[in-house]
Amino acid sequence: MASSLFHWAIEHSSPNNVSSPSNSSTATDVSSTTTPSTTTTTTPQPIDKKWLDAMVRTDASKMKALIDIFNSKESPIEEKLIVLQELEFFVQNIDNANDLHHSSVNALVPILNALERNEDNMERFGSHFKDVRMRCAWILATALQNNPKLKQQVMELNGIVILVNALKDEVTAFLTSSTNSNTLDNNNNNVYMGSLETLSKILYAISSLLTANKVGQKIFVQSGGFKVLNSILSVEKQQLLEYKQRIWSNKQKTDSDKKNEVDLDYEYAKNQPPVDPNVMVLEDIEEKVKAKAKLWRDMKEHNKTTTADSIEESDPEVSWLRIARRILFLLRKLIIESSPLKLALVTDQSNIMLSLIRLLQTPDNELQESIIQLFHTLVTGEMHQMVTGKLKELYGAQLREALLQYKQALKTVSNDEDINLPQLVNDILSLL
Repeated sequence: MASSLFHWAIEHSSPNNVSSPSNSSTATDVSSTTTPSTTTTTTPQPIDKKWLDAMVRTDASKMKALIDIFNSKESPIEEKLIVLQELEFFVQNIDNANDLHHSSVNALVPILNALERNEDNMERFGSHFKDVRMRCAWILATALQNNPKLKQQVMELNGIVILVNALKDEVTAFLTSSTNSNTLDNNNNNVYMGSLETLSKILYAISSLLTANKVGQKIFVQSGGFKVLNSILSVEKQQLLEYKQRIWSNKQKTDSDKKNEVDLDYEYAKNQPPVDPNVMVLEDIEEKVKAKAKLWRDMKEHNKTTTADSIEESDPEVSWLRIARRILFLLRKLIIESSPLKLALVTDQSNIMLSLIRLLQTPDNELQESIIQLFHTLVTGEMHQMVTGKLKELYGAQLREALLQYKQALKTVSNDEDINLPQLVNDILSLL
C-alpha cells in the first residue's frame, strides 16, 4: 500500500503532468481564471559556507581538527592540553572511540607516540610532558573500555609495550625525582619528575586494554608487566614521605588557594553569550580551543590557579594506596580471566608475591581485603593444585605467618557483610 501511494505521488507530481495543459483540464481552467500576481520574488541569499560546514560537521571532523592542533608545531602548550581534554570527552562515545585510528581522524598514533619520553617529546612539551602523558593515557583508558576493535588496533601499534614502558619510566622518574619539575641537572637538561597521578592514569589505560584480552595479557607478562607492578608495590613508606617533603609539600594548596582556584571550564562557559532557545548557535571547535587557551593564559598572568594547572590531587600516601588497590584489582582480574596467569604470577622472578605478603601488614582494610581475595583466587578454581603447590614451595612459611597475623587482627575489625574474610583466610591456610 505504501509503495503504491509513493508511485502515485511521483506520477502526479511530475513536472510534465503539471505543465502540460492537455493532461489536465483543471490546470487550464484554473490558470484562465487566476489573476496575475503582483508579488515580487527576491533571490535567496547564499548560506555562508562556514555555517553550512558547521551544521553538517561530524564528531570525526571535530576530532580531526583537534588532533591537527595537537600535532601543530605552532600551537601553544595550553591549546595542546585543552585539545587532549576535549578528545577525552569525545571518546566517551564508543563510535568516536572507534574513529580514533580511522583515516579521517588519525589520532591514535600521535596519542601513543606522546606517551614516550624521548628527546622530541621533551622538546615539544617541556615541563608539561607529564600533563600530556597523563591526558593521553586518560584518553586511551576511556576509549578502550569495552572496545575490542580499538584494543586490536592499539595492540597492532605495539601499544601494550608502549604503555608498560611508560609505566616503568614513570615509576623510575617518581623514585628518582629531584627538587621540582623545573630544576636542571649539571648538563643543563630538564630533569623529568614522575607523577603519581600520571602513573595512575597509565595503569588505568593498561587495565582497560587487558580486560577480556588474553593475547594482550600474554604480551603484558612477556613485556615485564609483573615486574613493573612489583616496583610500584615495593615503594616504601619512607620513599613516599621523602617525595612528599621534596615535591608535593611545595605544591600543596592552602585552604585559601583552593578557595580561590578557578574552574577553567566554568569560566569559559560563563564568558559565553546568553543562549537564546530560538536561535541555533554553532560552536567552532578550533575557536573554542583558542578561547579556552587564551583564558587560561590570562589567568596565569593574573596569578590565578585553575583546575587545569595541577595534576596532583591528593597526598602521595593516599595516591599510592589508590594505585596499589588498582593493581590488586588488575591482578585479580587477570588471573580470573586467564588461569595460566596464576602460575605466571606465583613464579614471576620479580618476587611480586613477597610484596603482596608484606602489604598484608599495611593498615588499610580495603587493600588487605583485596590481597586476601587475590590469594583465595589463586588457590581455588582451575589449576589450583599446581598453583597452590608452587605457592607453598616458594612462599609457604612467609604467607602462613602473615595470614595468621592478619587473622588475629581481624578480631577487632568489623568485616564486610558480603565478604567472609575469616573464612577466606581459613580456606587459604588449610591449603598451605
